[in-house]
Amino acid sequence: MLHQRTAELALVSFSMFEPRRKVVDYIRPVETSHYGFLIRDRPNQRGDNSVNWRAYTEPFAFDLWVTTAALLVCSAALWTVLESGSPSKSTEEGEHPPQPFWSVLGVLVQQGAFVLPETSSQRILFGSLWVFSVVLFASFTSNIVSLLASTRYVMPFETLEQLAALTDWKIIADPDSADLGLVTSLPEISGRHSIIKALLPHGLEILFTESDATLFTARINVDHVLRRNCSFVWSAIRATLEPGGAVIYEAWTFPGDPRPLTELRGYWTKAEGLWLEPRQYDGPKDFKGRTLRVAMLEDPPYVTLDNSSGKPVLGGYLPGVLDMLAAGLNFTPKIVCPKDGKFGYQLPNGTWNGIVGLLQHRRAELMLVSLVMLEQRRRVVDYLGPVEWTYYGFVIRDRTLRLGDSEVNWRAYTEPFSPALWTAAFALLLCAAGVWSAMAAAAPQAETNASEPGATATPAEPFWTVLGVLVQQGASVVPESSSQRILLGSLWVFSVVLFASFTSNIVSLLASTRYVMPFETLEQLAALTDWKIIANPESADLHQLFRIHELNRTGKLEPIKAFLPHALDILLTNDKTVLFTAFSNVDHVLRRNCSFVWSAIRVLPSAGYLTAQRDLPYRDAIATRLSHLSEAGLLKHLWEKTLLQPTAAGCRRLSQFSTMTLRQTAPALTLLAVGMLTAALQTR
Repeated sequence: MLHQRTAELALVSFSMFEPRRKVVDYIRPVETSHYGFLIRDRPNQRGDNSVNWRAYTEPFAFDLWVTTAALLVCSAALWTVLESGSPSKSTEEGEHPPQPFWSVLGVLVQQGAFVLPETSSQRILFGSLWVFSVVLFASFTSNIVSLLASTRYVMPFETLEQLAALTDWKIIADPDSADLGLVTSLPEISGRHSIIKALLPHGLEILFTESDATLFTARINVDHVLRRNCSFVWSAIRATLEPGGAVIYEAWTFPGDPRPLTELRGYWTKAEGLWLEPRQYDGPKDFKGRTLRVAMLEDPPYVTLDNSSGKPVLGGYLPGVLDMLAAGLNFTPKIVCPKDGKFGYQLPNGTWNGIVGLLQHRRAELMLVSLVMLEQRRRVVDYLGPVEWTYYGFVIRDRTLRLGDSEVNWRAYTEPFSPALWTAAFALLLCAAGVWSAMAAAAPQAETNASEPGATATPAEPFWTVLGVLVQQGASVVPESSSQRILLGSLWVFSVVLFASFTSNIVSLLASTRYVMPFETLEQLAALTDWKIIANPESADLHQLFRIHELNRTGKLEPIKAFLPHALDILLTNDKTVLFTAFSNVDHVLRRNCSFVWSAIRVLPSAGYLTAQRDLPYRDAIATRLSHLSEAGLLKHLWEKTLLQPTAAGCRRLSQFSTMTLRQTAPALTLLAVGMLTAALQTR
């Protein structure tokens, strides 16, 4: 319509490329977006066709599996001994003798026994096995639910080079927009892949059915769909495409390298005038292997240094971020360290020492340290973007009521019910057994064969029948009268409620710890005038502490100034001290040391930033690449991989299911052992 002059303006957001420029004039941008590759979500780390063979063994520790297997064998052997000590039962032709191993296994997996216990010792053994199987099954169920509820994610490609290597993949593009022309102009893609031409939203339908396909489009075109549909996800690639023709270049120089780095920026002709490529940021898209000096300081767990091989090897979260930046922008990092080994603080003459001083004196371009944004620092360095998200809080010495790693909580499996409820349940057991006996005595006696062992009910038979129902193992006798059936039905309903309540409470008990906190609010902490607050004087901790009005209301706050990890030593030896710091600074220590715990107070949400030399000409390119890594979830994945390490044995895990240990099942094992011993003594 514009070409045929039937309209003066087009209220459409058009990408700028050469064929359109020949027939229309572009006024100015109304949106800024980027092109990228959309793929179908693949939430399973192991892939759709692989099997996790250890999925159902992970809920229990190895020693617990071994103990359970040994228990199975021992119980079967004891059952055999008890069977041999009881009056022998005649075995008809073709009838198999009792199988103790399968009977015990049936009880442990809550499927019942193949044979019924006849003697008191056998019933005691089975009663112990019933109780143990309830605890074991409840623990296994809760842990397997937690295991199956977690998902992980892996990206099939992260760069254009990796996508180019997947020659069997197909690329979907809209032929009616600029997408098709732009994707074919990419040198890494051109001629390597099959192009499927499809309009939106048909392109998304193809992407959903094709397992090895990716959709190339502008983010703004489909981002509104992705916000409502979890079936698709953006890859880490952000493609920036250049128009043809160039007479204007932008140049950048690097310290120690005489070669300037140039990139096409636009052109000018007498007929069309000046045209500059619209960009989201200033800086080169490709650093062509140029060297950037990166200031770094060993700061576990962010930056670790390993000299075991004779050559220093960097590790940790921030070197991983540097590797992704260097790979995405194609530059070579050169590590420089401050001679004084400090983060840096402002001197009386206005200059900075430490790692901040390297950037101020232009001896480094980047600083690979996570810094909190403060006004004093902003005057000498530029903040590029956040690489960590955290908050400030208070660490105190652990005062939990939980037991130590080497102790056993003998009341662990009685705590779900109060003493009154346990008493009531036991009284119900006795009363129900008495009622059953009365009903059995009042019922007409059926003719029985006296020659068959076990045909005559023993006085303890009702007790074991009611106990079997309560622990959901079934009754050892069949009710004959209507009154017995009504009683048994009532017991069934009650046992379902009782078992469900016990299971839910035991799960809650194993998943939580009881804690007595000396303070829960800033006002309560301020009221503890005999307590001292520890803060790091060289980081932002001390500055942030003085910003808390509740603690510094009088302006006379006098904290203890101590560096990490010396501050933790003070905290461990002094009972009335608390450490004020960022969560990410010490959480890796707390995950391996059960002596400290976070208080409930969360103040001053904060972020750690990657910083660069003041007014660095290509800082926007680095900041944009860092933002892309964050949007793709790669920074979060790297953070969880390097910093969120498993907790120490005996410490409460925050984000994983709890594996049952042998020590946690010691009360149930002891009860079973007592039952087995009592059953063995009964046979003598």
